[in-house]
Amino acid sequence: MMAVSMLPSLWRVVLMVLVMAAVVASVEAAPDYPPSPMNKGAYLIANPAPGAPAARNFRGEYFELYGGPASTRYSEVFWRPQKTPLPSHIVERFNGSVMALTGVEVDIVRRGPQGDESVSSFEEYNHHWTASLVGTGNTFLGVDETTVGGSDGHVKLNWHIGRPGTPQAPTLQMLSEGNGNEHRLSFKSFPTGYAQLIDSPTMFISNPMIINTNKRLTDDTSPGPIANKPSLLPKNSLAPPNASYSGILECPCTDRKVKVSDGYKTVGAGTCGARTSTVGTVDECQSAATVAGLMPLFAGAVKTVSSTSLPPGCSGSPAGGSWRLVFNTNTQSSVPCAGKPDPKAVSTSVSVASKTNIEVSISRDPVADVVTITLSATVSNVWFGAAFNATTMAEQPYAIIVDGSGMVSERKLADHAPGTALEPSLRVINNTYTNGRRTVVVQRTLAGKTASHYSFKPATQALPFISAVGNTPTLAVHKVTGSGTLTFAQPGQRICVCRDPEGNSGTIDGFRWRNPCAPFPVSDLEPKNNAICNFSAYEGGLYCCHDKSILLDSDQTIPEPTDTYQLKYRFYFEDYTNQKNLFRLWWSTEAYDNEYDVPKSPADCNDPSTPPEDCVYTITSHFSGADMFSRSACMAPVSTGSCGDVGRVRSQDNGYFRLVYAAAHCHAPACMSLELWDTDANKLVCRNTPIYGNSTTQPLNELDYIVGIPPCLWGEDKGLSPTPVLHLDQNFTMIKHVNSTNGHWGVMALFQMRGTYMS
Repeated sequence: MMAVSMLPSLWRVVLMVLVMAAVVASVEAAPDYPPSPMNKGAYLIANPAPGAPAARNFRGEYFELYGGPASTRYSEVFWRPQKTPLPSHIVERFNGSVMALTGVEVDIVRRGPQGDESVSSFEEYNHHWTASLVGTGNTFLGVDETTVGGSDGHVKLNWHIGRPGTPQAPTLQMLSEGNGNEHRLSFKSFPTGYAQLIDSPTMFISNPMIINTNKRLTDDTSPGPIANKPSLLPKNSLAPPNASYSGILECPCTDRKVKVSDGYKTVGAGTCGARTSTVGTVDECQSAATVAGLMPLFAGAVKTVSSTSLPPGCSGSPAGGSWRLVFNTNTQSSVPCAGKPDPKAVSTSVSVASKTNIEVSISRDPVADVVTITLSATVSNVWFGAAFNATTMAEQPYAIIVDGSGMVSERKLADHAPGTALEPSLRVINNTYTNGRRTVVVQRTLAGKTASHYSFKPATQALPFISAVGNTPTLAVHKVTGSGTLTFAQPGQRICVCRDPEGNSGTIDGFRWRNPCAPFPVSDLEPKNNAICNFSAYEGGLYCCHDKSILLDSDQTIPEPTDTYQLKYRFYFEDYTNQKNLFRLWWSTEAYDNEYDVPKSPADCNDPSTPPEDCVYTITSHFSGADMFSRSACMAPVSTGSCGDVGRVRSQDNGYFRLVYAAAHCHAPACMSLELWDTDANKLVCRNTPIYGNSTTQPLNELDYIVGIPPCLWGEDKGLSPTPVLHLDQNFTMIKHVNSTNGHWGVMALFQMRGTYMS
């Protein structure tokens, strides 16, 4: 994301002018709403009425509370729910009645004898927080771990709704506005006549995601607040040398997060290609070997080396009936995979079929014109077999069948049928049955005896096969089937195992990854080939940043000291006097995802002569008003009464609703702006631009970190523009601009909004 000091010169001037204008406006007289805010700084809005000041203040009474203390080490992620009972006088006062929440302030503090100390964003980076106000009768059941690493990496909070609510008296309210590192000076309050209503509130559930970037916990004694020592940043950090921000706040994937693709390919010449196609960890290498069929492994494991004489990543060769795989951590090695094959050399392979666990081994000798085939399976008086150069029986492949007594035959299979027997061409070299395992070794010429006999070509590097085990001694309906691939190598050759870019699915740290990118024009991430859309290219973001994650590689020492902090909240409220409930509206420029990657511009963005537009990465999304009401927008069970009801909007308000509040969420150091456009009228609805800090010592004013994003606010109060009326079928466009002087992982581009019914 974008740091002010790292922008091209013209953009830096433009942004500083916008910031200075906002600051000048903030010193004008704000509406006279008591009391003084908890956080010391200017609270601004992005769209004051013409001639009105941008500064705003909160209204109503307030109470404060703290989330539970969190203690973490440098590079550690804290991301788990915390339950805090509301103050007893609030619970008693609103028992059986509705509280109108008019605003929220948030800070990260260290508590001590002298009071609260605001924690610098340089030390504890608030990636984002979400929270819930819970009414009596409803129970938080905890996190659903099965959804961790879902389409956006977030966890699902589970609820028991024992007391359903209504739009006039919701029993659960979700909070998320201005919730990233901009949280402390992003205005989170509503105009007169509007509020988030909560009936009989008793409990507060916060779910903060905080990344410990505290340099003071490390051995880095260099000047400044940022830990830039290579030993304190993982290899996947995209932060440039001596950056003014921590590279770990972008959640770079480390080798502690095992990535396992659903698709791997073997490469016998050249390289894996793109860096992201190279297997990244020894654990992934072991899993990749299984997927690619390079089994069994010698000694059951992959050996780790750092070598300039081997290909980088995962590679191996078959020997003695097993694969000897190594994982080379030297990513700078230029050694290619196997190399050009010798047409006269013997090539071998071994593989274990999935599900059947039949082991198949083949040796091809072009000089002797002999292929040696070994089939081995754990069976008891039942048939088993394998068919070659096929992935299904419908291909009618050549098969070798071993019956329950060990007799060997050859067949041309039919589609889900035994097919026809072939003229024998095999010579049995060995046939043993030991400890419940039948092993048969046969030989024949490379070329098939007839057109129905498969010809084993020495130049074929990868040979797919299918296998089956039966229920009976003689060939009949199979009990279980499986498949595999035989990958051949010659003596001294190494076969590389690479991620297959076409296999766009898999798991990261054990959690299922799915391509989150929406089709164009809902999102333009796929047409832009954004890395977020490709499993192999995913190298940073929420999937690598779950609770307790360590954002250092496994060969880096984790500093032992810990930092303890708490989130502090102030809630502004009123008695309910017929205020309209504000339901949550939401849309992300990434559409179905909650993050995307910023590729580094190919231009020299530090050259003053470079056009500023060459250093800006822009994404867009096209959607409808109804899309703002998506299930994920509400974040709460519908039965609580806090969600916007599309059916009611259509039936009672002819499809119209009001927009009252719109707050952008985006990350430092690259965020430039987020815009919401009425596409039908070609009219700007809202533009948010962040305010960056300029101090290396002052909390709430951190250099090159976003300290606030003034939201758009509409209403009837003095200094506000009237609330825009939107329609469910209206077309909208969202546009996000970020600085691309450097690359960035896992940035966000979403509007978190509040709306209300017309009636």
